[in-house]
Amino acid sequence: MIAPPRPVGKRCFATGQAFAPGQRVISELIERDDGSLERRDYLPDAFPGPGDATIGYWETHVPDAARNRRRSTEELFDYFERLHEQEQPADDRLVFVLALLLLQKKRLVLDTEVSEDGEFMTLVGSQGEGPYRIRCVELSDEEIEELQRTVLAVIDAESEDPSAAEA
Repeated sequence: MIAPPRPVGKRCFATGQAFAPGQRVISELIERDDGSLERRDYLPDAFPGPGDATIGYWETHVPDAARNRRRSTEELFDYFERLHEQEQPADDRLVFVLALLLLQKKRLVLDTEVSEDGEFMTLVGSQGEGPYRIRCVELSDEEIEELQRTVLAVIDAESEDPSAAEA
């Protein structure tokens, strides 16, 4: 059984120097004497080139730490509540995608089935909040991905500048 690849390491295998976000890295997959596989990450200048045990090597970049930060469920829920409480709700599509994310994370629970006309669903928070009446919106996969990126960008901005939440 082959294990899934792990992310880029924190330090250069050859020099021990720490990698910086966005930095170019050469990764190498080798087969050890015992038959196990090992990934080694190098600074470009420190990569010795492929050896006899090398199965493959490739160039990659160290991911940006902010992009990889896991958003807490509570951050998503707070954003959802703020949008839902607005007198003139923001984009119904955005509220719907947030609701789906929170349903997936079990922070929201479907309270009643979708309305007879299929237009609304009622959700409650797992800690007794709500109820929240959410308009069901039909979205393409591309629209969902775009809206998820929007949500994560807003939460990242709020994490860096908490006063942004009040804007």
